[in-house]
Amino acid sequence: MALFKKLFLLLRIHHWVKSIFVLLGVIYTDLPGYWPKALIAAFVFCLIASAVYIYNDLQDIEEDRLHPLKYRRPLASGEVSIPFALNVFAVLLITGLVMAFAVSTKLAAILGVYLLINLLYNHWLRNVPVFDVICITSGFMLRILAGTIGIGLPITWWLTVTGTLFCFFIALSKRRLEMQLRLMHTSRAVLSKYHPRLLDFLIVSTAIGCFATYLLYIMYLHEDSFYFLLTIPFVAFGLWRFSVLTTKPHNNDDPVSLFLSDNLSRVNILCFFVLTMMALMK
Repeated sequence: MALFKKLFLLLRIHHWVKSIFVLLGVIYTDLPGYWPKALIAAFVFCLIASAVYIYNDLQDIEEDRLHPLKYRRPLASGEVSIPFALNVFAVLLITGLVMAFAVSTKLAAILGVYLLINLLYNHWLRNVPVFDVICITSGFMLRILAGTIGIGLPITWWLTVTGTLFCFFIALSKRRLEMQLRLMHTSRAVLSKYHPRLLDFLIVSTAIGCFATYLLYIMYLHEDSFYFLLTIPFVAFGLWRFSVLTTKPHNNDDPVSLFLSDNLSRVNILCFFVLTMMALMK
């Protein structure tokens, strides 16, 4: 059991929930037959993302030991040895890429871009303002592309625009949470180049833009769907709640896990999900 617990923490299994972005394309399409490939693509992204997490932890051991939360990670705390982590990294990377090629070369290419961006981010771009946020955003956008272009599913303009804005919203929220933890003095020097008010303005702006594009999607494509119309206030509340959480003191610098740990947000997501499923099945 101890080994499984260490693996769970090393792979950051709780972050696998981010692969829901891979499924957005197939959730909002009326085309049948794409679910099997989409689920495989989501699982493959989980494996590759975990490999990236291990690589980052190997590179940032010393920094993580100074972090108020990350010092508990298996590598930083010394609970997992470097050779063991390297073996797990190799297994995840090879398995993920082989499975991706089995689905399509486009999916493998998207994962290759994801790996390259994370490599650049880890060694250089995380210290360059604006580009650091773009790199975080790209991680979520590539998940959306993996579940559309990667499996041969056409991607719509509204999903591209809404997804991009929402991904920027998440990335900016992450930087705001890191600022709350005052990580600019330890592991996140780039934060000193951002101003809290600017981040707050950008967070609100991207949230408004994301809501506006979703509203247009409903008004133009599903104006006759009662259940889709009912999702609108839940989207507005979710974005508002997300932005509010980032401005309050928390012992957490991951906006997705923070959002999912909030009881009001959980209820809101459940209501939105149920209404969306009812709208799609009608």
